[in-house]
Amino acid sequence: MKWLWRVLGIIVVLAVLAAGALFLIPADRIASLATGRFEAATGRALAIEGDIRPSLWPVLGLSAGAVRIENADWAGPEPMFEAERVSVGVDPATLFGELRITGVEIERPIIRLATDEDGRSNLDFGASGTPGDGAGTETRLPSLDNARVRGGTLVFSSASGASIQFDDLDLDGVLPDAAGPLNVSLSGRSGTLDFTAEARVSRMAAFVNGDAVPVGATLTAGDAKGAFEGSAGVAPLALAGTLDLDASNPPELLGLLGLEAPDIPRGLGRDNVRMSSPVAFAGESLLLENIDATLDQNRVGGRIGFTLGGARPVLDAAISLGDFDLSSISTGGGTEADSAGATTGWSKSPIDMSALGLLDGRISVDASSLKLGTASIDGLSTETRIENARAVTEIARLLAYDGAASGALILNARDGFSTRLTVAGSAFAISRLLAELVDYDRIVAAGDLRLNVLGVGNTMDALMNSLDGDGSFRVGAGELLGLDIVGMLRNLDPSFVGQGQTTIFDEITGTFRIVDGVVINDDLRLTAPLFRATGAGQIGIGAQSLNLRFIPELLGGDNAGIRVPLLVTGTWDKPKVRLDLESALKSRVEEELRERVEREIGGSIEDRLEERLRKGLGDLLNR
Repeated sequence: MKWLWRVLGIIVVLAVLAAGALFLIPADRIASLATGRFEAATGRALAIEGDIRPSLWPVLGLSAGAVRIENADWAGPEPMFEAERVSVGVDPATLFGELRITGVEIERPIIRLATDEDGRSNLDFGASGTPGDGAGTETRLPSLDNARVRGGTLVFSSASGASIQFDDLDLDGVLPDAAGPLNVSLSGRSGTLDFTAEARVSRMAAFVNGDAVPVGATLTAGDAKGAFEGSAGVAPLALAGTLDLDASNPPELLGLLGLEAPDIPRGLGRDNVRMSSPVAFAGESLLLENIDATLDQNRVGGRIGFTLGGARPVLDAAISLGDFDLSSISTGGGTEADSAGATTGWSKSPIDMSALGLLDGRISVDASSLKLGTASIDGLSTETRIENARAVTEIARLLAYDGAASGALILNARDGFSTRLTVAGSAFAISRLLAELVDYDRIVAAGDLRLNVLGVGNTMDALMNSLDGDGSFRVGAGELLGLDIVGMLRNLDPSFVGQGQTTIFDEITGTFRIVDGVVINDDLRLTAPLFRATGAGQIGIGAQSLNLRFIPELLGGDNAGIRVPLLVTGTWDKPKVRLDLESALKSRVEEELRERVEREIGGSIEDRLEERLRKGLGDLLNR
């Protein structure tokens, strides 16, 4: 801001000199004098390609067409400033005293602002002797009855190549007393969004010379309104005050910054954002404290800090969510369905994790409760660290489904996408957990779980088919719904399946490993009042398939000892349960044959084989 007033002051002084020498110096001599003085003061070339037209009536002043100011040598060949015409009017009575400008008008200017990798700005003029550049030097401002800009364009370009452009800019500014207030109104367009703004600086001269003074600003863009009240200074740029925002269509605000609006779910500000917060900006740091915000139906509090100027913005935030509702987010696992609604597998749509590379930082989150789709969490405390498109979330506390868990989640989008989850939890209500997460409601029990799994892939299908890891589980006393294992064994009838059928058990335990999206279990143990069972098999996470074999054995009563393998095959949404009677019959025939042979040989087969082996070895060694 300070540079602008210095350059404006130089232009005005040169215009006054030119106007005073109106009849003594020709127009080309005036242009040469103006450009030479400007280059000496700023280190940049000033070109006046149109005619210079001094005037005496009705306003004393000067008008110049096609004005250009050279850009910094690293900022490209296009001018930093160009305009079709610049006009300056002065009050003749103030030519030899405190200068009073009656008007400045700039037609169709284009201003190009840029920064490079070292943080330099093309607004930094390098010539020595620039007015006001020395320490303690005071910039003196003329008063200004009216300043007008019509049809302007402003372009911001960063070292990364990103740019923001504002078009159709119209500006009106009034500074009747250089030591008094400046009032500015501005309108324009960014992309397809029109906006208007007003700003007030209480003591302009003090502000330009580095003092922090009271300021205020309002912005209206589409259906959004924002306001700031506080203080600000420009040497260095700093502000402190209160920021208020009310937006009924928040995504369109990103259009004001030239950004494409993402698909924001309801609960994160899709339909409405209201916020009030103390805000402070100094150097390259922005801090919002004691935030009181509403995102759609949710309340958010906490602190958010940004540090700018590096390869990426750095975020340091502590967020309090209270009871947070994101039930609009699907937790269906990324599956796809055919036209009849049947599940056809995991989605093969690309997973977009580009947002992970937009910033670095640390984010801590505490929530009293959290709803994610159909899933419910009763308490959450996490800390996430993001560095170069890799996020590590430490889960200090997660209360859900009557149980508690801790662990870590890693999301890595540096080269493709990969994720790792480690979690240990206890006393989970398995029935509610499975019902809400995967729509499976056939088990009633509480259990413990340990899981360590890694996945790599740019789609849900690739991710689920790549899973590798291991884990263990223990499920306490409960019921299996829709399946009566005891009835199947007693009657050798696989039809004991369906509504109203149950199996009561005392405990289920097992460990597993995961290879290429397939869960492999070899040591399943189930104990129950009327039977016990072992099992093994595979669950295809990627293929959503089942291939499990259980061997239950009845305990007590006339049917004690009956063992009939139970097979579970098919897909997750259409599992098939049947008794392996062929295997059971074969096992029974083999057992009866064994008993018959042992009766005939007068002992066990193993003892007779051992006896014959010892005899054979003895005969061999005695030769």
